[in-house]
Amino acid sequence: MGRLMEQKYLFIGLAAIVLVILPWLLNEYWVHVFVVSFYYMLLALSWGFLAGKVGIFSLGLHALAGLSAYTSALSITYFQLPFYMSMPLGVVAAVTLSFMLAAITLKMRGIYLALTTWAFAEISRIAISVEYEITRGDLGLQTQTLFGLRFLTPYYYLFAGVVIATVVFLYWLSRSRIGFLMWACGQDPILSSSVGIDVYRWRVIATIISGIIAGVAGVLFGHYVGVLAPSVLGFQEMATVIMMVIVGGYGTLLGPVIGALLMETLMEGFRIYREWRLVIFAVAVILIMRFYREGVVKVLQKYTQLKIF
Repeated sequence: MGRLMEQKYLFIGLAAIVLVILPWLLNEYWVHVFVVSFYYMLLALSWGFLAGKVGIFSLGLHALAGLSAYTSALSITYFQLPFYMSMPLGVVAAVTLSFMLAAITLKMRGIYLALTTWAFAEISRIAISVEYEITRGDLGLQTQTLFGLRFLTPYYYLFAGVVIATVVFLYWLSRSRIGFLMWACGQDPILSSSVGIDVYRWRVIATIISGIIAGVAGVLFGHYVGVLAPSVLGFQEMATVIMMVIVGGYGTLLGPVIGALLMETLMEGFRIYREWRLVIFAVAVILIMRFYREGVVKVLQKYTQLKIF
């Protein structure tokens, strides 16, 4: 037990040191890559929690992030709200939509839930595309950035801090009574209901928690890039998030973090291969699902003997 705790503290300490000094060792382009990786980490953590722990296979999570970003940007554009009001408003929009979506879909199962959430995302994307006079459609909606784009280091630390806070929260939640009830509902909803657990209630709460994480990721990313387009609600975004979770480790806490970092950095490194890079990662997902279904986390545990993942 003592050795295990030492491993955990050593890993946390080394990770903290690397996170702090990394932006000072990289050029601005790679700092940008890491900021985008942090954004995908948040989406992957949100979806990994919802699907891996609670058993809700939603295909509309990216749409919540995109709509929260648009809500914040539009409130600044048309109502001149400051950041401290527009950004919480974007998160509230994501939470409200996730609650409404949960009320409609959470009594469904399997493919029916997945298709309904996918339809919600596609309707949202199309609505933003056609409402050109309001959202600027495919031309892109320009909005203010939090710190400007001359120096990206402040964004790096902001996104990294939010990712760390999310991991800590999900770690606490997974070991709490609430987390156990959500996990039980995901493992066997019929048995959970038979012993008195309100399955629908806990699934709704889990969906809202996931929506909060996605909403925070969306507003931060929207005010980082400064230009929003309907493509952020495209299904390719959701497929990328799912691949990140699977590659990193489906059903694990740090798997989505590792998968998002690995895929985003490697996709940038393979950018010279254009569309073929997606084929490379599709093949990688197939191989991982065949030989290491627990993902990269399982490989790290096997070859490093570290039990901290």
